[in-house]
Amino acid sequence: GQDPATTHTPDDSASTRGFRGLVWANDQSTKHFLEESSKLRKSPTPSLLVTVGNGFKFPCLFTKERQLLFDSVFCHAPSTADGELRDKAHRWTEWSMNGYLEWHTHQVKLLQRALHFLKVEGQLCYSTSSLNPLENEAVV
Repeated sequence: GQDPATTHTPDDSASTRGFRGLVWANDQSTKHFLEESSKLRKSPTPSLLVTVGNGFKFPCLFTKERQLLFDSVFCHAPSTADGELRDKAHRWTEWSMNGYLEWHTHQVKLLQRALHFLKVEGQLCYSTSSLNPLENEAVV
């Protein structure tokens, strides 16, 4: 499963040209992270920090004066992944309405945590692999 604080660079490496800053990528699942890490290696980012851990326990970073905050945060939250049903038909047998309700609370907490790392007037991109508004619009 995906970690609440997963941070990835975009699939299209051209979109990161001229990027000057730090990309911090985190995933709770080592297996998932290894699958996605090839995208990170192709990205022309000058500074890349890679961690594996629980996004809810993602540490705050501080300088001597203040907490370090990010200009942009990309939060790909875990979900029921019903948006992948076309490619993963076996998920139809696992689907239930309870899944949406369980993930919604988790996703709201994750989004709040992601916002904790964002500078004022920064940009946050929230995504899931779900098509359900309860896991998307209702979270935001």
